[in-house]
Amino acid sequence: MVTSGGTLAYNLREGFRSEHLAHYALSAFGPVTPFLREDDHGIDMICHIAKREGKMAIVGNAYGAQVKSGEPLVVYTGEQACEWLMRLQFPLFVVTVDKAASSVRVYSTWNLHLLLLPFQHNRAMPRPQKVTLIGTNAAGPLGKPDCDTGDVPLGHPILDFPIDDLGDPPKREKYLEIMSEWVDMDARNYHFRLAGISLAHGYIEWQTNRSLNESRRTWYHPYYFSPETCDKARKLVSELATVIALYQGNVRDRSRDPEQAVLARHEVDALRSYLQGFCDKHLTKFQKDILKIK
Repeated sequence: MVTSGGTLAYNLREGFRSEHLAHYALSAFGPVTPFLREDDHGIDMICHIAKREGKMAIVGNAYGAQVKSGEPLVVYTGEQACEWLMRLQFPLFVVTVDKAASSVRVYSTWNLHLLLLPFQHNRAMPRPQKVTLIGTNAAGPLGKPDCDTGDVPLGHPILDFPIDDLGDPPKREKYLEIMSEWVDMDARNYHFRLAGISLAHGYIEWQTNRSLNESRRTWYHPYYFSPETCDKARKLVSELATVIALYQGNVRDRSRDPEQAVLARHEVDALRSYLQGFCDKHLTKFQKDILKIK
């Protein structure tokens, strides 16, 4: 590319300004680390939720942010797009910036799981050549992703505020609460999906700038089934059953608190009752022996 001294691409610089404004806005919720321009691979910055406790800020869950000027539309192209998104290990949010109004909108991409889960658990299923995240500014029920086209509706923003609001402590704390709720909710989806558990949880209706606890909302909790996911679930249940059984034995042998020992015993009794048929069929002899702890 030929360059000339004293000149630069105007549109590119305007994009940088949008990222600076988004950086400032998200930094009100915790640490923000932008990617270098040469390392931009589809996420503009890695962020963390941080909550104040006294004189300290306790850093919590991480999330990624992709920043756009204007309309909430993000397109990931190429055969690797779905695979990359399936390997992503933290929630992704789309942030749009209106520089003229000095305002930002934040969109959750939790609906992305409903696109990826079928591909993750059916490797033979044809994948789209691009994934398009499509937000809207109008409130309404969230639509379902299209596995053929790769279109993923994001719905309306979870946050929509002028930058000046961040100078108002009560408003800033309210926006932090809302952001934290959505990050925590979607982080659980990533934990399940990366563990091979084929379920997701999110909201198809909500109110912008209202916490989930006080908002009129409709949740959605779909499951996907396949032999592969069942095998992964069996393995996970077997390991968890072993952990709980060992915990019961450890508390029984070492706890000086009789109530803790009774609670541990009740936990394993409930687990044994619920999983008796499963354990007989799928657990190893070693695991079955562990579950016999009294």
